[in-house]
Amino acid sequence: QNSYIRPNTNGLNGKLGFDYYLNKKTTFGAVVSGFINNTLSNTSNTATLTDDKQDLLRTVLATSVVDRTLRNGSVNLNMTHKLGSKGAELSVNADYVAYNARTDQSLENLIYNPDGSFNNGTTLISDLPSTLDIWAGKIDYMKPVNNRGKFELVVKSSYVSTTNIANFFDQVNDSLIVNNDFTNSFSYTENINAAYANFSYNTKKVSFQVGLRMENTNITGNQFGNAIQKDSSFSRHYTSLFPTVFVLYRLDSLAKNQLAFNLGRRINRPNYKDLNPFTYPLDLFTLYGGNPFLRPTFAQSLEVSHIFRNKYTTTI
Repeated sequence: QNSYIRPNTNGLNGKLGFDYYLNKKTTFGAVVSGFINNTLSNTSNTATLTDDKQDLLRTVLATSVVDRTLRNGSVNLNMTHKLGSKGAELSVNADYVAYNARTDQSLENLIYNPDGSFNNGTTLISDLPSTLDIWAGKIDYMKPVNNRGKFELVVKSSYVSTTNIANFFDQVNDSLIVNNDFTNSFSYTENINAAYANFSYNTKKVSFQVGLRMENTNITGNQFGNAIQKDSSFSRHYTSLFPTVFVLYRLDSLAKNQLAFNLGRRINRPNYKDLNPFTYPLDLFTLYGGNPFLRPTFAQSLEVSHIFRNKYTTTI
């Protein structure tokens, strides 16, 4: 099986922002941005089927034309307020992002006999709209400590809602017949609430930073059925802690040699495309599909590093 895929993409991007200084302590800001991208992708795929003696049984030529349009728009509102004369600061951010995607695809499969004569063919037409909305808000409090460090406290919440619809049709002569093997719709919501505290401090010999983040995650997904496929749904709720410790020790007065110690825990969530359970055919034998039951991965890392002249780093 051999595939040749050639995409042609073009797009436009725009961004506009301003800051308004209410007084010496308070600043308001707003940023509006967005883009539109168009991609026309042509895929040709040749698959040969043989028996256990490697004798040719069938040859399948698949041609796929995908016309995809992506639109994105985002708004950010922010405010920064200085608290007192010692450098303490309070900042607030609110964001909204909207994605809109439209995909039209035509997949033609032509099947040939071993002697090269035409056997039969199929044509699959699809219409795949999807939307993604993201709301997020964050409050950040920062206070300097003795001009050598700072304490930071942050509270953040985000809400994500996405809807994906897959309409597939078999083209028979001049008629389109619904293909219930692929036709489906999927909705997904995700709410993440987080709070974290961070403290950093610097001396001539040592710099260190310690922090702790708590995340509460709530996820719900619904795959809606059709005439031959049943509905399915899932939900997950979990709370996790993510500590971070970083220490940098300067071995000499010129800081030519430094030792660093880093300990932390991180989370990596699957992207929304990989969670989408829809099945997309490349040809008769190759299907792409997501898995809504994918779980995030957690990593605990411990690193010890030596830094020489701020140029060369050796890490274990």
